[in-house]
Amino acid sequence: MELYKRLQYIRKVRGMTQQDTADSFNISRQAIQKWENGESAPDVSKLYELSKLYNVSLDILLDESLNENQLTSLIFSSNHIKNQTTIHILNIIKNPSKIDLVIFGIVAVSTSLILLTLHVIGVGLVLLIFSFLISLIISSLYFFINAIMNINIGLFSVLTNIGFSMLSVGLFYLLYSNLRMFIFRYIDYIKRIASRIKTYLDLLKGLQNEEET
Repeated sequence: MELYKRLQYIRKVRGMTQQDTADSFNISRQAIQKWENGESAPDVSKLYELSKLYNVSLDILLDESLNENQLTSLIFSSNHIKNQTTIHILNIIKNPSKIDLVIFGIVAVSTSLILLTLHVIGVGLVLLIFSFLISLIISSLYFFINAIMNINIGLFSVLTNIGFSMLSVGLFYLLYSNLRMFIFRYIDYIKRIASRIKTYLDLLKGLQNEEET
């Protein structure tokens, strides 16, 4: 595995974004992006700082002979994890008892139900707000057409209808902007969950390969 791929993979395993790494070095996110795309490479001092930031040895960071499974195994092996609580958790994962499996099952099921419930609520809210946006468009058109049709009745009636029409447009813009922001954040959150689940699966795969070897 090439250096730029290892840098990207280890960062994701550690649950960090490119911006998180960039902030640690006081550099731009684009610089980290170039490192991870192979467009440029960090110097030796930066590599040393990266090894400290990602809590891996410099040897692991520079070893091009490692494949993804081997790299995962080394990252999470007890030789490279100082946190004794994490080591204990890894031992439980490698050799779970029956009660551990029951607990894992309960946690997995409850987490899935919570995520499903949040997803249903989120979709319901989006549909509700979307329906309200459509009603605002219809209301705006209604008041605008009503203003034109009542133009002979008086200026007050025209201005009132135009005012309600503009109010509907303003509410539409406000709700639409917030709905877009909500959807983008929700998608980003789902991507982060999917990335973390992949990390957990890679961890288990690495531990399994380590145990077989």
